[in-house]
Amino acid sequence: FHRYTAVTYKIPILEYMTGLGMLAAEANGVEKTSNIREKFVEMINYTETTKALAKAAYNDPENFADSGLFVANRLTANMAKLYFASHFHEFVRTIQDIAGGLVVTQPTYQDWQNKELHPYLERYLGGAGEYTAEKRLKLMSMLHHVVASDFAGWHEVCTIHAEGSFAAQKMMLLAEAPMEMYKNRARQTIGLDI
Repeated sequence: FHRYTAVTYKIPILEYMTGLGMLAAEANGVEKTSNIREKFVEMINYTETTKALAKAAYNDPENFADSGLFVANRLTANMAKLYFASHFHEFVRTIQDIAGGLVVTQPTYQDWQNKELHPYLERYLGGAGEYTAEKRLKLMSMLHHVVASDFAGWHEVCTIHAEGSFAAQKMMLLAEAPMEMYKNRARQTIGLDI
């Protein structure tokens, strides 16, 4: 059951991170370029597929051990967790690519407060449109926390191992999948009587 909760609490995180990636593109003035729009599609597809699998697990509940306790569909919940965990690192890489190197090379707060440096930071680190240097750096600071900090690394490992590793998820897929039904479908289709 914990794999289902794992996926559901990750959905708002994915939505938030997708939004951060989109805002980074706006701040960098590249949100309309075809290669960045392709990255938007990747982020949206990942976020919404994870969400759809979680909803599918919820909308097809099982009567656990005929107890009258209905739980999210275990096969679909494990599919959702495996899909989420298998693609998270790529999702993070996509956001890092959109945001650019400023995520890890931004000036410190002390630099920002330095009266000699401040005018240069304002001039050269301002973003596109309404993104002043301060607004852009605020966004990049949050992006650093989410995709490039010690916390981000910890989160990437937890994505794989918390609530069950890849092996545990795959084991449950094999245990819960209707494999005999799959084989019977193939047998019937080709007229194989075995």
